[in-house]
Amino acid sequence: MNEPPSLPFGFSLASSSIGLRETRDAVLVTMRDGATASALFTKNSFPAAPILVNREHLSRSETVRALLINAVFANACTGTAGLASAKRCAEITAESLDCAVEEVLVFSTGKIGPPLPLEKFERGIPLLAAKPDDDIGGFARAILTTDTVEKIACVRCGEATILGFAKGSGMICPDMATMLAFVLTDARIEKEWLDGAWKEICDETFNRISVDSCESTNDAAVVLASQKIPVSETEFRQALFTATESLAMQIARDGEGATMLLTCHVAGAASKAEATTMARRIVSSNLVKCAAHGHDPNWGRVMSAMGSLHENVDPRTVRVSLNETIVWDRGSAPPIDAKEIFREPDLVITVDLGRGVAEALSWGCDLSHAYVDINAHYKT
Repeated sequence: MNEPPSLPFGFSLASSSIGLRETRDAVLVTMRDGATASALFTKNSFPAAPILVNREHLSRSETVRALLINAVFANACTGTAGLASAKRCAEITAESLDCAVEEVLVFSTGKIGPPLPLEKFERGIPLLAAKPDDDIGGFARAILTTDTVEKIACVRCGEATILGFAKGSGMICPDMATMLAFVLTDARIEKEWLDGAWKEICDETFNRISVDSCESTNDAAVVLASQKIPVSETEFRQALFTATESLAMQIARDGEGATMLLTCHVAGAASKAEATTMARRIVSSNLVKCAAHGHDPNWGRVMSAMGSLHENVDPRTVRVSLNETIVWDRGSAPPIDAKEIFREPDLVITVDLGRGVAEALSWGCDLSHAYVDINAHYKT
């Protein structure tokens, strides 16, 4: 269960405008004694310059001392100049904090293509380093782009705290990862264990969401542990999953132009992989998303999305429900009341394939006219 947000031991925050936009646009997270990090990045073939820098730094250092994040310039598809700018931002941060450059990770989100205005970072990073404010809400606001709300999750694990932040509203398609997400914890946990657990948890949460089936060049999901408080690995994994699942659902609910959260629960599958693929396909279907937005109980679109996987699924064994109202029952369609289905503000699509015991969840949102309006005017 989410708790009131509080900053874990060993971390300090600073967020401000460094001149990229009028509101807060940059964040510096510092770890005086360092932290253990586990990070997952986009699989996009055109990764942004910060992704390349972070992969290199994580291969050279087991300790992270700082994260620098900006939410205006993606620094993606900017060539050698963009890579040099990302490296210079890490160097300025390291100089300001008196740490090794490979102990700094840099993250960007925003418009693809424009060059990073390096002079603003030259002036702004030292100011961030000199004036930490530990403003949790300020961090959450500073990393937003087209998001309409801040995304924060806080969960306790014994005496340890897990505090997560995320941004993501558009260009959201599950593929490790699907946004920017930062999870800070003061738990004492082994690096090898954390790497394995983080990958599994991201597969079960961030990689189960879809807003528009568009994968970003800048996606990253990072967990940092300051190693201050002993925890049970079993209890910690569950708490970390709870925080990450909350962030994933917040992203899906805040999809660009969205008016409702879509949840798809596929059960009765022959395997976990089958259930996961089916659930993701259903919430990613534009036809399903449009029907949801129009409060149209068009269960045929769900059936079509399922069938598009070309799996050996027999419709005579399948049951489909919309908000607990059965709309397809093993070969026939009972009468339904659309007003009753859409009495709730969100939509839960439940599918029982009737061929096994595996199950999976996936989250998405409806597709509205506002999505087109937002992206038609998101200029580079």
